[in-house]
Amino acid sequence: MKFRKKPIIVEATQWFKVGDHKAVISAFPKYRDFIPVLIHGATGYLKNLHDDSGYFITPGDWIIEENGEFYRCSPDLFKDIFEEV
Repeated sequence: MKFRKKPIIVEATQWFKVGDHKAVISAFPKYRDFIPVLIHGATGYLKNLHDDSGYFITPGDWIIEENGEFYRCSPDLFKDIFEEV
């Protein structure tokens, strides 16, 4: 079976540092010992609105807002999926 992603319009912001987006908190000091911070250079944490889960975020990642929720997307994947309108 083949599927096509439905065309949708989303709000997105490219993130570079803490303070660029209201939903991102600093990964330090709370998450400093986590692998995404130690190995991949994550400096922020994008919190889920409904619980304590979330996404580690690195400079250059995109934050996508959809239905009041925020999601992290790498720059390469973002470029492949979305086009500016």
